[in-house]
Amino acid sequence: MIRRSAIVSVVLLAACAPHLAPAAPRPAGAFAADSTHTIELASGVTYTRMHIPRGPWDVYVVTVAPGAHGVEFHTVKGLDHVVGRERPSSVAQRTAAAERRPVLAAVNADFFNFKPPGVSEGPQVSAGRVVKSEDTHRAALADTVLREQPSVGVDAGGKIFFADAHVDGWFRVGQGEPVPVRGVNTSVTRGSAAVYNSFLGARTPDDSGVVEVIVRTVRAAALAGDTAVGVVVGVDSALAGVAIPAGDVVIAERERQGAHADFSRSLEPGDSVWWSLRIRNAPAKVKELVGGFPMLLRNGVAVVDRTTDMIPGFSEKRHPRTVVARRSDGTVMLVAVDGRRQDSVGMSLEELTDFMKALGASDALNLDGGGSTTLVVDGRVVNRPSDKEGERAVSNVLLLLGPK
Repeated sequence: MIRRSAIVSVVLLAACAPHLAPAAPRPAGAFAADSTHTIELASGVTYTRMHIPRGPWDVYVVTVAPGAHGVEFHTVKGLDHVVGRERPSSVAQRTAAAERRPVLAAVNADFFNFKPPGVSEGPQVSAGRVVKSEDTHRAALADTVLREQPSVGVDAGGKIFFADAHVDGWFRVGQGEPVPVRGVNTSVTRGSAAVYNSFLGARTPDDSGVVEVIVRTVRAAALAGDTAVGVVVGVDSALAGVAIPAGDVVIAERERQGAHADFSRSLEPGDSVWWSLRIRNAPAKVKELVGGFPMLLRNGVAVVDRTTDMIPGFSEKRHPRTVVARRSDGTVMLVAVDGRRQDSVGMSLEELTDFMKALGASDALNLDGGGSTTLVVDGRVVNRPSDKEGERAVSNVLLLLGPK
């Protein structure tokens, strides 16, 4: 059940932190609501449902005050696997059990492929581990070329940030030259290396012309951007993939011409390896990250029109939408807009941008929408997903964890 304002966690926190009650969102003008209902989920966290007759639209907003005590944003990959889809309510339930704390809210996050199922378009970092790097496609763009990868993340201090995020790592053996790492659990591109970990599964993909270095982790990276240390336990150049040992990694490099052509082949078991998986354009250390598309607002300015070749069916037509946003005072909002119904028709990206302005957002990122749009509050789906089957299994989920 959805908790009301008199919840145990708030009572326990009263002695250590002031009680916060963020104002319920009340957009005015064209987005004025004729009915609203707000409840408190925890100190500093509210959930509001509103109906706006102009659309008409049913809108659901979770608001997190900047001083909310003990709450954290996490991202979780469906089935904890690069190839995998899972319903947000299922992700919320198992995360609550694993973390032994409540999941106050959860929304679907990045866009994804159906074949192979659940592979997200953008990068993801979960609990400091890089799940995958960005892909090189974007179905919303007419030419399917990825120009930007807007993402929302959490830095080492727990603050939300927005960035055009790309994996920009490196690995080095001994005193050798660093080799750039551009892929994590994606294919190896020429002139750089890729890192494979347990999020990919039991084995690396089959690939000719790739040298794979199996590394036992000695010191893991706590956050994306930290340097990890390991020891080479094997080197393989066969077509077939190799096993990924639990807790360890495989670093793969495509064979190169020139002075460093035999770099990977010269490695031997026992050699020490250093590597770091940084996120370009993000803070130095990243705890959580997930992609979306496109940015709607940046520093209070509408930027959705910067991407001029979006497919009209995606941008101009009204669809269910999911958004993560931030106000200038640090307040964070998770927003779901129902669509494809007579009583709630969905929004175009232009309408969505104007609506986020009306909610007071300074930065806003559009997440996957359509049948994926789902908001879970206190373990229950509170919006009305548009798929006839109901809640859709999605690639990854952005969750708000409550106080322990």
